[in-house]
Amino acid sequence: MGTQPHIGIKPEYLAMLYRTTGDLDGLKLPKRNRHGKVKMSEVLLFKKEFENKNEGG
Repeated sequence: MGTQPHIGIKPEYLAMLYRTTGDLDGLKLPKRNRHGKVKMSEVLLFKKEFENKNEGG
């Protein structure tokens, strides 16, 4: 819906990663605040890094 970033990862899987390792394919997940929210700017940067890493091989 709208302009939400999408990287093809299920929310349940991301939540589990936040609880366990805190990274996805070697990239640190964006920091969450005390309410569990992430800044959109950090999400967009993470998405760009994630896509660049996966395109590069």
